[in-house]
Amino acid sequence: MMNLSLELLATFLAVHRTGAVTKAARLLNTTQSNVSMRIASLERQWNLQLFDRSRRPWVLTEAGQVFFAYAKEFTARANELEKSLEGISEGHIGACRIGGSLSVANFLLPQLLGGVLEAYPLVEISLDSRGLTAALEEISRGEMHFAFILARAPISGLTCTEVTEEEFIFVGSSDFARSIPQPISVDQLRTLPLVITTERGHMSGVLSQEMGDPELHSFNIAARMSSIVGIKELVRDSLCFGLVPRFAVDRDIADGTLAEIEIQGIRLILKMLLVEHPSFVHSPTVEMVKMHLFKQLVQDRKVAAE
Repeated sequence: MMNLSLELLATFLAVHRTGAVTKAARLLNTTQSNVSMRIASLERQWNLQLFDRSRRPWVLTEAGQVFFAYAKEFTARANELEKSLEGISEGHIGACRIGGSLSVANFLLPQLLGGVLEAYPLVEISLDSRGLTAALEEISRGEMHFAFILARAPISGLTCTEVTEEEFIFVGSSDFARSIPQPISVDQLRTLPLVITTERGHMSGVLSQEMGDPELHSFNIAARMSSIVGIKELVRDSLCFGLVPRFAVDRDIADGTLAEIEIQGIRLILKMLLVEHPSFVHSPTVEMVKMHLFKQLVQDRKVAAE
């Protein structure tokens, strides 16, 4: 079996570079005898000379030329490996798989990932935007590092850290908002055509808890959509209204394409939670991405509240 170490390879390359044991020893900051012993050790393994010692400076033999090509490549790859592992240790290189509730994964996280990639350009980030159920299942199986979700309470069996509180509001088209007197009562709310998400435990969950109606049977549910974008598009073009997180429609309200529908005596709030598996230890890379997003979400929500 070959006995090749980086020290032996570095010594071989130093002798080839300088053409002499004495110069190689100075380059490596070691003794001439150490250099000679290392070269001799390499040559004994195959019973072949790697250098033609009859010439000055020393030149490679045929075997030495073959060995040089592999030694150079092996050393370069070892240096790349060292840099990669250092990058992972420092959190600058690696992969990170994240997810979230529909609205968080489709609206908030994409806005923040640019800053993460700018800070850590060698980190590969995968964002799963399928929603709450998919995120929780993948975290439980250890296939996702963490997720930011909207929920009423911590998720049993997972580590949950509260990030912020998020307000949910009712919105409709500007024409629809003008067609009804505001604020409207809870009784009126139950009669108007309402569009909600298909994601259970999310927007429909906060409404059902507030109204004491687990299945929302007392509401006029016009449609259930699998995306917040779908809700926005539907209510923008029809005489109905939808329930969405405020952060998902701030711009639409500002530019007048959607309007908030005020409801008397109702304020719907969900917690944004950072969710992780309790037994898995993150790499430095994942930990740095997680903290970057966590701090940015907290900061952005503070700014939005001002």
